[in-house]
Amino acid sequence: MEVGNILIGACVGKVAELLKDMVTYSPPRVIIEDHPSVSMPDTLFDPENSAIILKTVFCFNERNVNGFLFLITSHNSVAWLKKALADFMEQYE
Repeated sequence: MEVGNILIGACVGKVAELLKDMVTYSPPRVIIEDHPSVSMPDTLFDPENSAIILKTVFCFNERNVNGFLFLITSHNSVAWLKKALADFMEQYE
């Protein structure tokens, strides 16, 4: 799990750098659940917030490991992210 956290943190950090910003985290929580529909209980976050969901797949010779990273964020952050992505993509148009 630690290797996954490091890799995901590096990827999200690089995206933030490309968008000319920084990202901060609270420590991740591990939720092990056989049924994805109940893996995010309603009490885990404020229903007024949004979630950005990243799927992770680590492929190894003997076994693959996959999971999801949920980034819980406010609506203001989503609006900022949309603008930052549009500004970033503008340089490629």
